[in-house]
Amino acid sequence: MNSTNGTGDATETASVGWVSPPNAGRSTWGIIWSCLTIFLLCSWKCTHLNIPTVEESEAGWHHVWCIPVFPEKPLLRKWDRKLFFMGLSAIAPEMVVSLAAKQHFKARQEMQRVNNTNSKNKKYTLAHAMFAEMGGFVVHFYGETPQELGADTSIIDEAGNDDFARRMKAVAKFDKGKMFIKKAQILDLSQVAKLESIGSFNVDEADIKDRSKADPFTKVFALVQASWLVLQSCARKAAGLQITELELMTLAFTVCALFTYILWWHKPFDVERSIVVLLPESCIRVLEKEPEWKKPSWPSQWDHFQRSLSQWDHFQWSQRIVDLDWDTFEAVTTSFGLDSGEEESYHIIGTVAFYVFGAVFSSIHFAAWNWVFPLPVLQTIWQSFCAAAFGSAILPLVFGGLFSKLRTNYDGPDIVVIILVNLFFGTLVINMIARLALIVLTFYCFTSMPASAYQDLDWAQFLPHFS
Repeated sequence: MNSTNGTGDATETASVGWVSPPNAGRSTWGIIWSCLTIFLLCSWKCTHLNIPTVEESEAGWHHVWCIPVFPEKPLLRKWDRKLFFMGLSAIAPEMVVSLAAKQHFKARQEMQRVNNTNSKNKKYTLAHAMFAEMGGFVVHFYGETPQELGADTSIIDEAGNDDFARRMKAVAKFDKGKMFIKKAQILDLSQVAKLESIGSFNVDEADIKDRSKADPFTKVFALVQASWLVLQSCARKAAGLQITELELMTLAFTVCALFTYILWWHKPFDVERSIVVLLPESCIRVLEKEPEWKKPSWPSQWDHFQRSLSQWDHFQWSQRIVDLDWDTFEAVTTSFGLDSGEEESYHIIGTVAFYVFGAVFSSIHFAAWNWVFPLPVLQTIWQSFCAAAFGSAILPLVFGGLFSKLRTNYDGPDIVVIILVNLFFGTLVINMIARLALIVLTFYCFTSMPASAYQDLDWAQFLPHFS
């Protein structure tokens, strides 16, 4: 009996390096490939980007003797953007969750506002609102040159919209107080509702869903892969078998990916073209009297502002709503410190999601606090980086909140504000360093792993049976 126990203890504490197939149990490459598949599938299917420019959607490949050899620059730009967000969802998934939360609740708020004020029987859905959020509706006025509108009136009318007023300051200064109904512009949901009310066009939810390229097969496959990892990890721990640090990190990623997917459930996936509404410029004389049209749509998210009127060819070729810019990042990371009366609710929700899921993602890594590492010092390093990642995920909330308060009500020395700003960005840098260090440690741990990490799970022990 003692001999048997001694053998079992030795098996539990024995460490092995890289395990290649074929093997009686699991292999190192099998574990890596399983986790990598989940990362790729979930990050690809969960990332719902805004509509690209026509230039990007129409771009193809450079050909040599009719053979495609290299993608054109606009196509590379679109791919780079997708890869960037896939990488961001793996390293900082809380940022993608916060963007999804902000877009979801902003679209929901806009949908409710339009439905409450819409005199027609038609009720707009989240699909309509999300499609408008991603730049799905565009109007093109053809004919004579439209006239400018006064920005002072527009800003007064929109004074209650903090997001609009905050972002319009630089624009009003640049255009010397002049706004335009542009020859071509992206529409928000209220403007879409106005055009539909006068019979200019009609878009049903089915028309929007038809443009989405989200296929059920890859959705189900990604869900099955992620669910299998969760089930297998729980079962292995219940059976006393080790799971790897990579599987633990993938579990943390899966939690964030699940919430991202839920928040972007109604946002069309991989849409290439907007719905373009063609109207004669005589309609401008009617529309400019409506409050929805006393401002250019999406002022802060255009690539740049032109003092001259937009030309349709230029707009169609190069304009899109960006997915992430500095203003959006600043709003996500600092808006929670503002008074609720000064900030739109969707900003606050996005900021809360950023810090909550940052803390959740980091805290899951604490599960490996007492695991066996290749070297004892690596366990201490893992613990230190876990604590640094968790702390730096929470502290920016405090520093950002204090900075937001001081920015509006503080008359003291500037050094206090400077210190807070440096602390805020310093904690963000520490968080990224800690995240990257944990990733490096995760893969280094495969050099020496407890033997039980490669043992297959006996599922029969979890099934009811007769002895």
